[in-house]
Amino acid sequence: VKRAANEFRNGMYVNLGIGIPTMASSFIPEGMHIELQAENGLMGLGPYPDPSLGQTADPDYINAGKETVTAVPGASTFHSSESFNMIRGGHMDLTILGGMQCSSSGDLAS
Repeated sequence: VKRAANEFRNGMYVNLGIGIPTMASSFIPEGMHIELQAENGLMGLGPYPDPSLGQTADPDYINAGKETVTAVPGASTFHSSESFNMIRGGHMDLTILGGMQCSSSGDLAS
């Protein structure tokens, strides 16, 4: 997870896939600004809701793993097909894919 987070650079637009990629967002260095995108159509992905701060879960804001998250100020939502167009079209600075199955040598099944 920390190894994936080492790829982050200030000012990047980053798509995070399911699993380890999503966890990498917990290791963004203090003071670094990264715009996170969820492949299901949220640019401006924020942290998990914190009830102690009065935040509640909004089922419209979810990450790649379908966990509820918050949206940062200025976030935007769009159709998931547009999200994949951004990724495949090279409009993201970094995309970290999640693998559901991989071999012992690191080959992805999907």
